Amino acid sequence: INAEYMGANETLQGHYNTYIFNKDMEECRAEGIDITQVECPDNTPCLQLIVSSTGLLALLDEECSLGKGTDEGYLSKIVDTHGKHPFFEKRKLARTSFVVKHYAGNVSYEVAGFLDKNRDTLKDELKSIMRSSSSSLISILLPEPDNKSMNKKGTVSSRFKNQLTELMATINSTNPHWVRCIKPHPSKKPLMWDGLLVYNQLTSSGIIDTVKVRKAGYPIRMPFKEFTDRYKLLVPHTDKLATMHSPFGMAKSIIASTSLPSQLCQLGTTRVFMKMSAYTILEEALTHALKRYVLVTQSWVRTHLSLHKYCQLDFLHNRESIIWFWKQSYLLTKEEDQHRNDILH
Repeated sequence: INAEYMGANETLQGHYNTYIFNKDMEECRAEGIDITQVECPDNTPCLQLIVSSTGLLALLDEECSLGKGTDEGYLSKIVDTHGKHPFFEKRKLARTSFVVKHYAGNVSYEVAGFLDKNRDTLKDELKSIMRSSSSSLISILLPEPDNKSMNKKGTVSSRFKNQLTELMATINSTNPHWVRCIKPHPSKKPLMWDGLLVYNQLTSSGIIDTVKVRKAGYPIRMPFKEFTDRYKLLVPHTDKLATMHSPFGMAKSIIASTSLPSQLCQLGTTRVFMKMSAYTILEEALTHALKRYVLVTQSWVRTHLSLHKYCQLDFLHNRESIIWFWKQSYLLTKEEDQHRNDILH
């Protein structure tokens, strides 16, 4: 792996972390949500190790600028500068390599050829031959030789950092979306699945951390109106009348009626923030309340139908009908109460 590209994936991963995690936390803070217990992954220290003014790429350029710079001298310099950095490692038995602990995992870099690749000493004659090719593709692969700007063209890593800066400026000016491509197995065969390989890819791409942060935070966020419209059945009638004109007060009464702790559910300025467990509790309470109201409605409808049916009897001329009607009404009411209790309990 070339040193000039070691910061590319780390930079893009840092952008992903910033957009997904940091902006999510900023949204919670703006709503007044307590997120002190939520820890987000941060690859900024690793990124600074690579691209800062004293980072690995800067030290590589510095060694290239020396007339007698060597790969071994570069390795010695970065070990002296970053030997104690938590994301840098120089193994004792590895004489010509070092390890960077990237977000996606540890990567070992072999310094042999670092300086030559970074200087990019491609001969102008080769550029001229390539540019004169009759193939339209080959003729544009290399830039035109420019002897006047030879000393100003910079190293590969410096040009790469400039290109990366321009790329990130473009990305930051857009509304990004991410598509994660997961390889199911290393063999080119159908109907195969390597669980460990898939898990490692999900981990290195940040998907697992995204799930963990979402679970630790409040993944379910509902505006007050949507929340109160769905769960207002959970509020007692007296509280409902007192808070019916205040979405915030209604939402607070709903949470109080289910005794949800602040660790599971918090009220922001415009939305209700819930963990998955809180959402499950509310849904179960709503199902229970709907059953209760349905049973009450059914009992009243059946009572009305029974009264309508039996009131058609001629009570004044049939005393036995009167006694039978009240007996049946009593038994029907008792049966409905027992049925309702069986369902509720």
